[in-house]
Amino acid sequence: MHDYTSLNLEILNTIITTHLDDFRRFSSTIVKSCA
Repeated sequence: MHDYTSLNLEILNTIITTHLDDFRRFSSTIVKSCA
């Protein structure tokens, strides 16, 4: 069962610092394809 009412800040920090560039590239690709 998932507990979506609380966040593990250590995991959240790791995701943000590790995968933020991936998300930016993905977002940029979507924006360019919609333009």
